[in-house]
Amino acid sequence: MAPDDEAEDSRWRRIKAVFVDMVGELSKSGPPTQGPLERVLERLLIEACAKEQTTVDEFVAALESDEPLRDELQAEVSRLLSDPALSAARKESQRRELERHLMLLRFLLGGAEPPEWVWEPIDEEERTKIRNARQTSPEDPSVLTRIENALKKAAERPEAFGSCEACKEPIAPARLELIPFAERCAKCQKAAETKPEERPTVPVRRF
Repeated sequence: MAPDDEAEDSRWRRIKAVFVDMVGELSKSGPPTQGPLERVLERLLIEACAKEQTTVDEFVAALESDEPLRDELQAEVSRLLSDPALSAARKESQRRELERHLMLLRFLLGGAEPPEWVWEPIDEEERTKIRNARQTSPEDPSVLTRIENALKKAAERPEAFGSCEACKEPIAPARLELIPFAERCAKCQKAAETKPEERPTVPVRRF
């Protein structure tokens, strides 16, 4: 390998090592408070690349051309993400993000001011847009009730938050992202909507 290629290879491996160390520290620091874990990981990768004065795009391009390095990174990160402490942190991060979404919806539809932690990851421009949208958002009592019920569930039964009330299985993240106050998974919701109406039983008269 040419000296220049060796230097490049060493740089990518240093980035990988720094990133893996950062991911490992997550399991010791508790659940992320600055948004979903995926966004936190993205910021960590940006920071690791910045230490070597390069970009994430350049690092990704290097991984695409270096299969052994790519496999090493995937294996080490997968191992860290499967750690019970980090898995718990990831679940808590997802729950907290759903709560954030619900509180912002409650603000938009009902005007209840969210706590400060809800606003923390939102920049000033986006905050202004949300507050302006509040002025024109019509109140919807039925949706507000569902939002309040979901927030109550998150506070009183956090272990059940995000689970289907019918089958008790976890609701798909994509569905919760779209409808954070969903009570049922897509399958159970469809079953509930297509369930035939029960007809009153007509007593049979025997003669």
